[in-house]
Amino acid sequence: SVPKGLADAIAHAEPFVGGEPFVVSLGDSLIRSMNPGGVLPRLIDTHVREGAAATILFETVAPEDVIRYGIAKPAGDPGQEFAVADLIEKPSVEDAPSTLAVAGRYVFAPTVFDYIRRTQPGRGGEIQITDTMRLMLQDGLPVWGVRMGEGERRLDIGNYRSYFRAFLEMALIDPDFGEEFGEFARARLDQDAE
Repeated sequence: SVPKGLADAIAHAEPFVGGEPFVVSLGDSLIRSMNPGGVLPRLIDTHVREGAAATILFETVAPEDVIRYGIAKPAGDPGQEFAVADLIEKPSVEDAPSTLAVAGRYVFAPTVFDYIRRTQPGRGGEIQITDTMRLMLQDGLPVWGVRMGEGERRLDIGNYRSYFRAFLEMALIDPDFGEEFGEFARARLDQDAE
């Protein structure tokens, strides 16, 4: 089977979720959180409390970086949690409705599978989950956003350069091995500088 986009990949989970809400956590991103429990409990709590069809984690990005992400159009002034009015996939800097970028964590109600089946393939023949959620919004289903908070950061590990940087950052802050790894890294850099 040929990969046909994120929505298609999610569709393969339908037999496993048993008609229950479920979490999607993209493997090319790590979420570093200094907050107890991390981001998923907040996503799940918001999803349940708001009766959402979809709940999305968002990070604030630099205005020039909106061209690389799905960007939220909040319904009103966005707080830590907010209703999503629309999602724009990789907008131009001028057309971006905010700097809130999808951060690779979602909670979906099982109705998402019906909407995936209705989603038309886009660029490259892929079925994009952003298009699926836009169909949900057009039908009046609630889609909610949760902003990453203070002490939280998304680390991209989708290519070698970003993976190495994320590994180094996470290794240095590890409570058990960080100090030892930092000493090793400094010694290695000093050795290479000679």
